[in-house]
Amino acid sequence: ACSPQGHEMYTRRWAQLSGLPIVSVDYSLAPEFPFPTAFNQCASVYQLLLSDEGKKTLGLNYEKVIITGDSAGGNMATAITLWALTEGIPVPQGVVLTYPSLNRTPTFSTVSAVLKKNDTMIPQSF
Repeated sequence: ACSPQGHEMYTRRWAQLSGLPIVSVDYSLAPEFPFPTAFNQCASVYQLLLSDEGKKTLGLNYEKVIITGDSAGGNMATAITLWALTEGIPVPQGVVLTYPSLNRTPTFSTVSAVLKKNDTMIPQSF
């Protein structure tokens, strides 16, 4: 798991190049904080970003919110977007996902999973 500090080098660069503010959410991680803790934290931040009070509190003026995430963060960005859609909350104007963990179907097979099954060095239980 990577904290916002682990992404700071490129998020700062994005902010510099775009001239736009970036808000990173340091949400709580499982297993210490079971579901839906992290989701609720991210949903609260998203709702704050949409509100006039949030803009005032953050000292920012913006009209668009774009969310992004990598790996589990990509899953979280997707979950927040789907939640907004189902709850009638304004959806982000953009969603950028980097290798998100989206398909959790056990029958889903990737090339790497197939190759691993035939690998003599990596046990099947790995």
